[in-house]
Amino acid sequence: MEDSYKSNRCSDYLAVMILGASLAFAPSLFALDLTVTRTQDLAFGSFAAVNGGSITIGNFGSRTSTGSIWLNPSAGGTSALFSLAGDPDSTFAVMLPANGTVFLTGPGSPMPVSNFTSNPAGVDGRLDILGTGVVRVGATLGVSSGQIPGAYSGNFFITVNYN
Repeated sequence: MEDSYKSNRCSDYLAVMILGASLAFAPSLFALDLTVTRTQDLAFGSFAAVNGGSITIGNFGSRTSTGSIWLNPSAGGTSALFSLAGDPDSTFAVMLPANGTVFLTGPGSPMPVSNFTSNPAGVDGRLDILGTGVVRVGATLGVSSGQIPGAYSGNFFITVNYN
């Protein structure tokens, strides 16, 4: 009986994706510009929201949920991926969006995206000897009880600066 309920309920799932955008700055006239290029979007995948809860995408793409949310295993989420290029072996800092500033919009009520995390985090980034690096970003999506199924999207910005 439980399996038939899941298969019927899962036909109304939400497909959610958030697109990442980036900003980059160079603090010195002598430094190479630090460029940031989005190579993979942050996506929460598809799911069914029974009574609401949250979905978290980790920095390396792991996906978990809280509350009454069923995660569709065949349409999982992904962490955002940004490629960096700049001065070889230089350190950098990553600044992420504050809670309450990013929302996914679609056919239902807006869903907040919060608790952004990155790897590397804060001021712990370092470009390799070729001047390249990667930043991975995850976050948590808040889902309301009775969220209307459909495609939701939004944007967020990260800032990457040399230390």
